[in-house]
Parts: sequence; C-alpha cells; structure tokens
Amino acid sequence: MAVSTAGAIISRDVEKKLKKDHTVYKLVDKSGKVQYVGRTINVTAREKAHNTLGSKTVGLDFIPIKSGLNYYQARGLEQIAILKYNTKNYLNSIYGIGPNNKNFNTYMAAGRQFAHYVNNQISNETLYWTGQ
Repeated sequence: MAVSTAGAIISRDVEKKLKKDHTVYKLVDKSGKVQYVGRTINVTAREKAHNTLGSKTVGLDFIPIKSGLNYYQARGLEQIAILKYNTKNYLNSIYGIGPNNKNFNTYMAAGRQFAHYVNNQISNETLYWTGQ
C-alpha cells in the first residue's frame, strides 16, 4: 500500500496505474492515412513488434501521439484516437474500450484531458499537406 498526495491509502495496483509511463501512438501508411492506434509502456519494444516480419503493420510509420500518460489517460486517449481516425475499420479490429466496460467513463474523462493532442496533430498534418 502507498499513500496518495491527498493522504489516502491506495493499492499497489492503483499506484502502478497512476505511474506516467504510457504512450499512445499511431501507425501511418505512406499516403499519410492512420491505420492503427495503440498504447504501450515500452515504445522501443512495441515499435519493434510492429515491424516484425509477418506483422500486418510492417512498413507503417510509428508516431507517438502523447507520452507521459498514466494508465487511465492512455486508455481514454487511445479510444478517442481510434474514434477520431476511424481505425476500427482498418487494423484496430476492436475498440480500446468497450461501451460496457465498467470503467468506460473514468477512462474517457481522463483521456479527454489530452484529446486536443489528437486534434492538433490532425490540424498540423492538414496544414502541412495543404502548404499553409
């Protein structure tokens, strides 16, 4: 058990989930289309796994969306990015968070804090490709 900054006792499991070691990322094809959104605590290993021969994601560019997230923030931001980029129809065969998940609202509230990163990336990419 650990003690939070508010003085409450929290479990090791919750303490681990509050550690800001998660990254949400996207995999982009050569045309710039986002094909997959995921999350990881080990960017190097995850990028290597995506580029392993035989993987459906070989050759896609690994681009971090946001790092330094806790578990709750990462789960929510991943789901928001899956919806924003509409990758469920591509390589994300399922949503990151199912609508019946008991923690759905917690994850989504935490992810919304960082959703502007997804929108800013889209805006910046649009400006780049349109030359503005």
